[in-house]
Amino acid sequence: MAAYRAAGDADGIAEATFHVGLTYEQEGDLSTASTYYRHALEARDDAITAYAERHLAGIAADRGDLASARRGFTRSLALREQLGFARLVPAAHIAIANIDLQEGAIDAALVRYRRALALATQIGHPLGLLWAHLALGGGLEKSGAREEALEHYQTALALAAKTRVTIGIAAAKAAIEHARSGS
Repeated sequence: MAAYRAAGDADGIAEATFHVGLTYEQEGDLSTASTYYRHALEARDDAITAYAERHLAGIAADRGDLASARRGFTRSLALREQLGFARLVPAAHIAIANIDLQEGAIDAALVRYRRALALATQIGHPLGLLWAHLALGGGLEKSGAREEALEHYQTALALAAKTRVTIGIAAAKAAIEHARSGS
């Protein structure tokens, strides 16, 4: 970061600051991570802002502040669309849908999950498809459509296996087991 400061590179400082925040978030120090993310926002670099807003929103959601989470995810989505970050737009829709689901707005969540799936399909993004199928399955299961949820979970499992995304494999297997058990 010192090199960016010496060069007067505001974008470099913003990016480095964001990545320091990521490090703290991964270590579980959400307070320090939030501080770094907020500092990254000060640079007004739209790409870094999109990422920092998303991570601040995730922290807010984890803390139960769904209103702040929704605002942050929505700002991140708008920036991702504006910047043409097509691969990241489905994930932003999923994040907002997860807030809808937590607030009990199942129909709104399903609309947004389906939008994420359509966008991931449109751009042919395997990881976007994996997470969109998994998320839509969760929304469908919550709505009582267990069989349709299972279809999406199984599709997610196949995509995870094909792309060798071990966390996706584990998540899809757990979702399938949960849906089959009816709990």
